[in-house]
Amino acid sequence: QLRRHLDDLDDEDTSPSFAVELNDEDNRALFQEEQYHDVIMTQEIVSHLLSQVAVRRALAWVYEELFTRNGPEIGMRTLRTLFEEPPESMTFDVLQAHCLHRETIALGIRYHRSTSSSHRRIRLNPPRDERLQLEPGDRVILLSE
Repeated sequence: QLRRHLDDLDDEDTSPSFAVELNDEDNRALFQEEQYHDVIMTQEIVSHLLSQVAVRRALAWVYEELFTRNGPEIGMRTLRTLFEEPPESMTFDVLQAHCLHRETIALGIRYHRSTSSSHRRIRLNPPRDERLQLEPGDRVILLSE
């Protein structure tokens, strides 16, 4: 059934994007085609986290808080839900300050269409002083309780 569904998507001229989780680095070459947008190496991520905790022990509490069952969540909100009158332009610093007053942390922006310069729709941690050009369909990526 999955194969038939994927074939139907090809007929509609839309290509699905896949995230692939691998446990063995030797298999990474199997997923270098364009149809796999993200290849996640679970062991590599865990290794990086453990290395960071070994260097800075205080990070253990931060990671434990982030990855527990009832920990903070990453979500997206429209500009209208954050601002009464959403500005068309602001710095990321201003956006972060506004979100902190609402007890959330701004992590980035999800543009409703690709930006012309980078062709990416998601922008995490932009420079704090950079002026962001925002449109009504854009969403703010947030970390919140």
